[in-house]
Amino acid sequence: MPRAWDVWFYPFPFTEDRKLRKTRPVVVKSVLGESCTVLYVTSVVEKQDFPDFVLLQEWWNEGLSKPSAVRCFRGLAMPVAELRRSGRRVGVLSPVDRVDVIHRLGRFSV
Repeated sequence: MPRAWDVWFYPFPFTEDRKLRKTRPVVVKSVLGESCTVLYVTSVVEKQDFPDFVLLQEWWNEGLSKPSAVRCFRGLAMPVAELRRSGRRVGVLSPVDRVDVIHRLGRFSV
């Protein structure tokens, strides 16, 4: 069962061709009943000056293979069953990174 602050890999459909998918990391922001909200994670950290980016300080301990950032305004609501069926849990955000994401989320609503 997904829990808040878990890191999962999930196969997202491409916007151009919904039949094609690419597995990407997400952070579970919240779980409420049978639905959850996930935040996109990117390894394109050069955009770290974007106001919604939170660079993960402990990405290697969180199940990620390269430096990454959470996109705090790029959220998606989805059924928990869909995440469990198609995704896989790889880790959990560290307390330090959770605080950074929570702080940044205070400026944005998802």
